[in-house]
Amino acid sequence: YKQPKKMDYFTREEVAMLVKKPLQELKMIDRTDFPTNYSYRGRIYTIKMQYLILKLMISTGIRPCEVTNIEPEDFQPEELRLRVRTKGNQQYIMKERHVFITEKTVKELQELLVLQKSIRRPESENRLFIHYFGGKLSSSYPNVIVKYWALRCGIRRNVYAYMIRYTYCTRLVENGVDVYSLKKLMGHKQMVVTLKHYLKLTPTEIRLSLIHISEPTRPLYISY
Repeated sequence: YKQPKKMDYFTREEVAMLVKKPLQELKMIDRTDFPTNYSYRGRIYTIKMQYLILKLMISTGIRPCEVTNIEPEDFQPEELRLRVRTKGNQQYIMKERHVFITEKTVKELQELLVLQKSIRRPESENRLFIHYFGGKLSSSYPNVIVKYWALRCGIRRNVYAYMIRYTYCTRLVENGVDVYSLKKLMGHKQMVVTLKHYLKLTPTEIRLSLIHISEPTRPLYISY
């Protein structure tokens, strides 16, 4: 894969690869490659879970630490959304907000919950995403999987989970999202935080964003 210049966000091509690669590898898994049924099922579950974490971060801009703290009751399939509750007392961050997901993602999350029924433990009952052995995910887990799948995609530069959030914010602006909606989607109380820390447009992309604003029928970046 031809590497782009050093940047703090993923290109559109890289985002597409990150979403597709886990699904491609799922299709190649063969039972004969695993010594036991447990390890075989564990590998399938882990890839599906990691795929959904990547997909949610890419399509909603949710913080890495937030995705590991989502609870089963935060999953609201009828409304096609997830409730996000931020812990701590940071004055610039909204305590609670909703992010929106597609019907396909709802179905995939419901399938994952079915797989979790036999592996859940009391200590992980309040987590939507859990390890195959039933434990909670650490707050650093999204960073681990972003690095892993980026490497599997041939992305050799240094990457980290928060780059997905930077990418989400930048592409929304590129597609003409207004500043008020952007602030709400990013979960900030003040717009200055969004613009100062998350917007990563190059001069070329700023020019393109002006063109996109004039095309209201253009589909949003987050339509996964």
